[in-house]
Amino acid sequence: MWVFYMKKQILKDSVITISLLTIALLLAFVLNFYDNSQLSIACSLILAVLFTARFTHGYVYGIISSIAGTLLINYFFTFPYFEFNLTMPINIVTAIATFTVSIVTSAVTTQLQNHRELAHKAELEMMRTNLMRSVSHDLRTPLTSIMGAATVLKENDSLLDAKGKAELYDQINDEARWLFNMVENLLSVTRLNNSIEPVHKDCELAEEIIAVAVKKIQKYYKDINIIIDASDKMIFVPMDFTLISQVLINLIENSIRHGNSSHYIRVSVREMENYAEFFVEDRGGGLPKSIISALNSNEYIMPESTGDSSKYMGIGLSVCEAIIKSHGGHIHAQNLECGAKVAFFLPLDEYEDM
Repeated sequence: MWVFYMKKQILKDSVITISLLTIALLLAFVLNFYDNSQLSIACSLILAVLFTARFTHGYVYGIISSIAGTLLINYFFTFPYFEFNLTMPINIVTAIATFTVSIVTSAVTTQLQNHRELAHKAELEMMRTNLMRSVSHDLRTPLTSIMGAATVLKENDSLLDAKGKAELYDQINDEARWLFNMVENLLSVTRLNNSIEPVHKDCELAEEIIAVAVKKIQKYYKDINIIIDASDKMIFVPMDFTLISQVLINLIENSIRHGNSSHYIRVSVREMENYAEFFVEDRGGGLPKSIISALNSNEYIMPESTGDSSKYMGIGLSVCEAIIKSHGGHIHAQNLECGAKVAFFLPLDEYEDM
């Protein structure tokens, strides 16, 4: 898949280079017809080199554009016409100017991209540290609950009736399941910054990852009605399969546990311009305004201390937010007339944000 995206990027950069040179050449012909100024013609090709270096990756295309621009000026607009003559001073000056523009612009663009990546990694590291601290603290609550229920069962087995035992077993099962999900979230957050490399993405079928997440949820919530609204068109999205499946699991479970939406949950995906939009919609009680505001303003959702941390949804959504940011996407939440909708957007171009 990496080779596929490399070929796609090469094709894209080649099209940009050829298109800009073609536009510059046409502009040069127009300038030559009305002005016949070598300086104006050279400037039009230099602009093509400038934009090529800015909107392509690396130095190669800027250098190719500068060479091609110099040759085009020499062939079409200098005497003898329709022949190459690289000994004239104007051609040497044009070549030096276009080479300088391409190299300087490419260097500045590459430096800006590196600064952006470093800032992005620093933001993810801070978010990961805060999440690890919050999640680790809240692991104590379910463990305490499990230990307490197990102790009651052990010491008062003869005093408990069948209903009492069943309630304690359900409590242990519920807290253990939530604990398992917390550990999954911990592992997901740890994967975000366990190396200096960006998140590894493969081209995955969107409908398949939704099906996997829903199947995993339904193992524990067998009575929940989850509707998968798949697009007629197959949508392939660059993503880390494990991390994005954890996002979907968190969002669906939030709808189940906190939205009181056992009768209707819809999970869907669709293609919107250069993004794939995934969303989870329910018919529950909606999301707190503070969480909606934090998600939509791209801020970190700080989990709060509560008496029952397993009922708090902030940690799961914070993990979702961190994962989506690491993919170069964004997340959006809104309350509906009845229920809530949380959507996240993943870029379809692998290298658009790298």
